[in-house]
Amino acid sequence: GPRHLFTIAGGCQRADLEPVNSPVIVACAQSCPTVVAVIPIKPLDRAKSRLHLPSNQRRSLALAFAGDTIAAISACAAVRSVTTVTADRRVAALARELGADVVHDEARDLDQAVQAAVASVTRGHRDLGVMVAPGDLPALRAHDVCALLAQWGGHDAAFVPDCTGTGTTMVLAAPRAEVVTRYGPDSAARHRELGLRPLADAPQRVRLDVDTLADLKRARALGLGNRTIAE
Repeated sequence: GPRHLFTIAGGCQRADLEPVNSPVIVACAQSCPTVVAVIPIKPLDRAKSRLHLPSNQRRSLALAFAGDTIAAISACAAVRSVTTVTADRRVAALARELGADVVHDEARDLDQAVQAAVASVTRGHRDLGVMVAPGDLPALRAHDVCALLAQWGGHDAAFVPDCTGTGTTMVLAAPRAEVVTRYGPDSAARHRELGLRPLADAPQRVRLDVDTLADLKRARALGLGNRTIAE
């Protein structure tokens, strides 16, 4: 049928809604580089502090966001494996339930956690690229991941700016290349300074990480994943 796009707040767009987080593996329509995915996720007690909600609701939403993100990435056929790096037993249990591997997070910050997980994951997969993704993309779908990988091409280091243009959602690295991340405030500028190519035309759901209630409203307009809907 016809495809309709509506511009919404934050620079993202709404596309026609399709089933979210289907258990069926989605094959890439275009030629996609194959990757291993690493998803660092904070302990739930420290997650989503900018969501102005009761702490138990924040924890539940953060876990649901993680589950929907892992499910969507896992369902893309170009993703060979998914590894969650976390120190939270609830996140680890959910990740394993969804078929992801788990690396215990013993690092002092997010970038160190990513480095440790990447070193572990790529040891047996040096011919594959690496995709680093946050665990707070509850509107993400497998076809968005496929489209992003096709757009990237697999030959360099790149990053996905968030909807504000100042932050970063995903970082991508070619096979055998060093995986460099500088997450945190104004991370888009730091990733540009490191020479990573911005993928500013990435699918809107890839760019929409949820930190605030306004972000959650935007994600709802795009179509939330099943676990987040249930919350």
